[in-house]
Amino acid sequence: MKVFLLFTFLFLFSACDAFHPKPQSTDYYLVVPLRNDSKSDAKWAGYLRKHLDNRSAFSESVLTKPNDKQKQIMSISVMQNTAMLTDYAISYTSHGVCLKAKDENKMLWLIYQFISMIGDRDKRFDVTDLPSPMLAYGKNEAANFAFNYRSIYSLYNKNPEMFPILGASHVDYDWAIWGHNLGKILAHKSDDSYARTATGRDKKQFCFSSFELYNELVEYISNNYGDEKSARFCIMPNDNDVVCQCPRCKKAGNTLHDAAPSVIAFVERLAHRFPNHTFVTSHYLTMSSAPAHRLPKNMGVIVSAMDLPLQANVVNSVKGQRLLHTIKEWRKYCSRIYIWDYNRNYDDYLSPFPCLLILQQRLQFYKQNGVSGVVFNDSGDNFSSFDDMQTAVISQLLINPSIDVQTACCRFFKKFYPKTSNILIQYYNAIENRAFAVGKPLEFYGGIGDAVEGYLDVQEFNTFFCNLEKASKETNGDERTRLNKLLTALNYTRFELMRFVGKSVNNEMLSQIMHNLSGHKAFPEMNNYREANGTLDDYINFVSNHKLFICSPNPLANKISSASRLDEGQLPLSALTDGKLGIPFDYHTHWLIFSGDSLQINVSCVQGRELQMNFMEASPWHIFLPKSVKLCQEGKVISEVMPIDGAADDFTRHTISIPLKKVDRKIPVNLIIIKSGHSFAIDEIMVK
Repeated sequence: MKVFLLFTFLFLFSACDAFHPKPQSTDYYLVVPLRNDSKSDAKWAGYLRKHLDNRSAFSESVLTKPNDKQKQIMSISVMQNTAMLTDYAISYTSHGVCLKAKDENKMLWLIYQFISMIGDRDKRFDVTDLPSPMLAYGKNEAANFAFNYRSIYSLYNKNPEMFPILGASHVDYDWAIWGHNLGKILAHKSDDSYARTATGRDKKQFCFSSFELYNELVEYISNNYGDEKSARFCIMPNDNDVVCQCPRCKKAGNTLHDAAPSVIAFVERLAHRFPNHTFVTSHYLTMSSAPAHRLPKNMGVIVSAMDLPLQANVVNSVKGQRLLHTIKEWRKYCSRIYIWDYNRNYDDYLSPFPCLLILQQRLQFYKQNGVSGVVFNDSGDNFSSFDDMQTAVISQLLINPSIDVQTACCRFFKKFYPKTSNILIQYYNAIENRAFAVGKPLEFYGGIGDAVEGYLDVQEFNTFFCNLEKASKETNGDERTRLNKLLTALNYTRFELMRFVGKSVNNEMLSQIMHNLSGHKAFPEMNNYREANGTLDDYINFVSNHKLFICSPNPLANKISSASRLDEGQLPLSALTDGKLGIPFDYHTHWLIFSGDSLQINVSCVQGRELQMNFMEASPWHIFLPKSVKLCQEGKVISEVMPIDGAADDFTRHTISIPLKKVDRKIPVNLIIIKSGHSFAIDEIMVK
C-alpha cells in the first residue's frame, strides 16, 4: 500500500507541474472584435475588456487601440458566430489569440476560461475567485461540449454568477416548472385534477387526462411565460406509486403500475400548444414505458439512473445494458434525452465520497449513446465534503468527459488550498484510485461500513485528518475558511469510524469530536448530515447523551445462531451481541434490518431474569415494531410479548423485555420475532 501511495503521489505532482503555466511576457492586452461590422463581436470584446480591466491592478494594461510605445502587446480578438461547426474555438499566433464561440453561454464560458488562464500567467490580474481553467494556455482547440444541457444540484454551484463560469446550470434556476413542484403552483380547485384509484380520488397524485389540470397549466404558462419566450418545463407525476385509473387514463393506456401513456399524451399536448417552450417528462417509478410514436421536437425525457450503481465498469453490466435499452427506446421517437444521475451518499453528506473516476466512465457512456443532457443530483443546499472541488471537476467532465481527472483535482487544490494542497491531493486521489480499483458500489444510501469496504482506510483517514488539522493552523483567508468547514465536517467521519470499528469509546476524544462538530453552527449550510431526518444537532445531542457501547462484554456473544435467512447486505447476526447500540434515527448504526416473515434466533445458554432487545420505529423507512416476540423451548411458547406499534413518535428506540422465569436453564431457547409490516430493525439482545 505504501508503494502504491508513493507512486500515486509522485505521478500526481509531476502531472500538476506539467500544467504549471509559464510567467507572462506581455505588457499590454489589446481586445478587439474580430469583425469590425459585427455588433455581437463588439459587445463581447467590450465585455472581455471591461472584466480584464476590472481585475487588473494597472488600468493601463488593457487597451482599446494600439499604442506607440515599444512594449509587448497581445492582441485578443473575439467573435460570436452561430454558424460555427464547433461550440468554441481558441487559436494562438505569435502576437495574439482569437476566441470564437457559437452562442452567448459558450462565449461567457470561454471568456472566463481565458481570463483565468491570463490571471495564472500574469499576476497583475486577480482571478482568485475563478476555478482553475480546463483549457491549457497556448494550445489551439476547437470542440463541442459533450452535452447540450449540463446541471449540478450542489452547494458550490448555487450562485447564479458561477453558472456561466463553470458552464453548468442549476435546476432551481433553469426550469419554469420542475417535476414535483407542479402541485405548488396550481390551485387544483376541482377533484377532477387528481388521480382516481380503486378507493376513490387520491390527492397525492394527478390525473393527467384531466381537462381541468391541462387548462389550469395552460393558463399558468400563458400568464407567466407567454407564447414567445423560451422556457423549460419538466412535467412528471408525484414521487409515489399511485397511477390514475379513471376511464380516460385507462383508455390512454395506463396500467396499475404505469402512468406513462397518459403523462406523455398530456406533455405532448403542451408541447404542441407552446412550440417555443421546451417540455420534458420522466422515465422513473410509474413512468416505466417509452412512447410509441414520434414526439414534437421541443419535447424530451429525463431518464433516472438510480438503478445503475455508482460503480466502476458498471456500464458493461446487465444494469448498464438495461439503461442503454431505455435510452435507445426513447431515441426512436425523441431526440432530446437527459439523464438524471446521482453523485452523493444521501445518508452521509460529510464523509469523503470519491466518485469522480466512476462518473467520468458514466459520462463517456452517456455521450457515446446520444444523451443530450445530464443533471447531477448532488447535496442541494447542504454542505458536503470536497463539494467545491468535485463540482468544479464534474462541470469540466460535462464539457469534456476525457479530461485527466486527477490533474483537474490537483489544479483545484493547488489554487484554493495553496498551503495544504499537498496533503489534500495525496489523500483525495488515493481514495479515488482505490474506490475505482476495488470496484464496490458507492452507495447512494450507505453507512460508514460501506465506505470502509470500498475505499476508506481507518488509519489512513486518521493520519490525513491529523496532518490537515495541523497544517490548517498555518493558513489564512479563503483557504482557512474552506478548511474550517471541511475539518468540522470530517469530525463526523472520525466518530463514525470510531463507532464502527471500536469496542468502546474514549470519552475524552468523544467530547473533543462532538465539540468540534458543534462548530457547524457557524455554517448554516452544514445543518444536515444526511438527506432525511439528519440534523447534526440531533446527532450530536444523542451521541453525547446516550451510551452507544455496552461497557462489559455481552454474555450472549458466540451463543446465538439462526436458521432464518438474513437480508442481503445487512449486518451479520453477531451484530446482535457485539455490545453496540444503534441510533434510532439512523438505520446504518448497528441495526440489523430484517424483512422476512419471522426471525428465529437460537440461544444455546441463557442465565438471568429477562431478555431485553431494542427495536426501531421508523415508518417513513417502512420499519415497524414487530407483531410479536415469542420465547420458546422444545417447540412450546414459554412467554410472548406484543409490542404496541405506533406507541411513540417515529425514529424512536423501543426496549422490549421477556421474562426468563419459566425457562429451563439447561435447554436452549428459541427467540421468534414476527414482523408486522415491511420490516423491523433490532440492535442488541441482552440478558438482565
